[in-house]
Amino acid sequence: MIVIIQGPINNFNIADAIIKNINLFAKQNFIRSIIISTYENNFNNYIMSNIACNNLEIIIYNDPGSEIIEPTRSVPLNLDRQITTSSMPTSIEAKIDEPVMKIRNDLIVTEIGVWLIRNINSRWEILKSKVFVLPITTTRPCDLNYPALQVCDWFYLLNSQIYSQVFSVDSCSVSHESKISVDKSGRLSFGSENYITNKILSVMGVNNYSNMWDVDRKKWAMEFNNHFSVLPFLFAFRSIKYKRVYRNIISSPILSQVKSIYIIFFYKNK
Repeated sequence: MIVIIQGPINNFNIADAIIKNINLFAKQNFIRSIIISTYENNFNNYIMSNIACNNLEIIIYNDPGSEIIEPTRSVPLNLDRQITTSSMPTSIEAKIDEPVMKIRNDLIVTEIGVWLIRNINSRWEILKSKVFVLPITTTRPCDLNYPALQVCDWFYLLNSQIYSQVFSVDSCSVSHESKISVDKSGRLSFGSENYITNKILSVMGVNNYSNMWDVDRKKWAMEFNNHFSVLPFLFAFRSIKYKRVYRNIISSPILSQVKSIYIIFFYKNK
């Protein structure tokens, strides 16, 4: 398994979260490569002095910035930034169908979380067609209170063949935000999470939506249930943004977490 920890490192809280993850991942024999994917910062030496890991690589990218301000939260969209730092580095040669796990750098994986991930890895030949995500900002597909294709982008565990096409270093020179349109009301055609979900569906050959609003919700619900598995968050993961986490879990597809436990331990290909 390849692990990519992505995002800017701009304070000690994030640096400490990265250190906790790396020291835990370094003990796992099934993880062959760990990558910190970020921008120029003042914390690399601090991180390196507090870890014991032989299979770690730090990749420094130029910050591509963000062209779009989200109208709902009045913050940068950060889509190009996420695509860039989530990309598979050219120095890493992923094996065919190898599992790749991407986590945001302010997300902490616990011992229980690693136990779940280890079991996914051990049954990867059966589970390699699934995309494992978290419930933090994943919403119920048929819930009209939220835009469609709303799947958490804090964590992905998926097949390297899909991952390398969704998050590609070669595509970093091309602005993904330029592909997002804005209607007269200021509404974006895609948010970052929705855009990446749409790209995953497209690479998998499932579907390719033109925007996150004009979507057949029943069809999207079927696509979600067939291809995405929502891991339980509580006890398995922790986040620096606690309040947002617990607020969003309430609107998540809670039963999907139970289904995912079944998939991890008992699922068999038909």
